[in-house]
Amino acid sequence: MSDAEVMTAALVAARYFGGNQQTACAVLKTLGYIPNMLGHSRFNRRLHRIPELFQLLFEYLAEGAKAKNPKGIYVIDSFPIPVCDNIRISRSRLYQSEAWRGKIASKHRYF
Repeated sequence: MSDAEVMTAALVAARYFGGNQQTACAVLKTLGYIPNMLGHSRFNRRLHRIPELFQLLFEYLAEGAKAKNPKGIYVIDSFPIPVCDNIRISRSRLYQSEAWRGKIASKHRYF
């Protein structure tokens, strides 16, 4: 099994199987896409030996995305992360201003 096949199986697992590598490997082997699939333990060891290849792949993908966006305008999708409960907000050292406080109306909860 080549490094490219290991990377493909990992990416398929992340995209289509919620990160479940065993299921992705089984499906890829069953469908004949990667007939010489490694066992779970060996696959995991091979996957952890090639982090620099994933880094290189994502750098190429980032360069492609930057080339398609010459203005450099990006939209970031985010969601609020609770720093502390409302009862401890007065002792919070991270965000002391009221401007940083939010509320989830449906749950009657501040964050």
